[in-house]
Amino acid sequence: MRKLLLFCCVLPSGLLFAQNWALINPDYKYNYSNDGTDTISNQVFVTHVDTLGVDSFRYVLNRVGIACMGCTQGLTSSCYYGSSNAVRSEQPQFMGWSLSRMGDQWSVEGVDTLLIYPFNGLGSSWVGPGGITGLITNVEETTLFGSLDSLKWIGYSNGDTLVIARDHGVVLFHASGLGDPSYQLIGRTGLFIEGKQFPNALGIFNYQPNDILQGSPKNRF
Repeated sequence: MRKLLLFCCVLPSGLLFAQNWALINPDYKYNYSNDGTDTISNQVFVTHVDTLGVDSFRYVLNRVGIACMGCTQGLTSSCYYGSSNAVRSEQPQFMGWSLSRMGDQWSVEGVDTLLIYPFNGLGSSWVGPGGITGLITNVEETTLFGSLDSLKWIGYSNGDTLVIARDHGVVLFHASGLGDPSYQLIGRTGLFIEGKQFPNALGIFNYQPNDILQGSPKNRF
């Protein structure tokens, strides 16, 4: 059984916003690490919500820039480049372009569309778009950010793995089509502050009232 290691902080009991197996909460920004450390590599959040029906919604995710080394062919106005490298803007997050919910059914919409039935139990399987099969391979209880939570591991026939939590959304995304990285939830900002966050100005320059900043003569201009 694989273990999910998360950086936790202690919160008073009952203060966490209960999502009840929702994959994302528009009130939060989710911080992920792709190298197993506490360094934030990606922040995922909802930019707007499309109402598709009475109980159907699409949560459109923020876009990112992606480096394209040695790539000068087929550049468009969304690319910024020098002599040999480019940065492609407005690219999807590792989760894709959006997450959609229709009743109790969710989908992650990226290169492949992954179908999720978060309320199903261990051993449950289904076939999603493109013939991609999903299977709940493990269910466990654990503590995330100081609060008891439930996890479900979902394996897909295209090689992807999702770990979802009852109260914290997507806590692990192993994306086989993106060079095999694993994106792990290490913090969340919203109604409550949990786990690892981007440092603010005081976190970088922790000066206090009456502090004196001095420079050496060699640093003068």
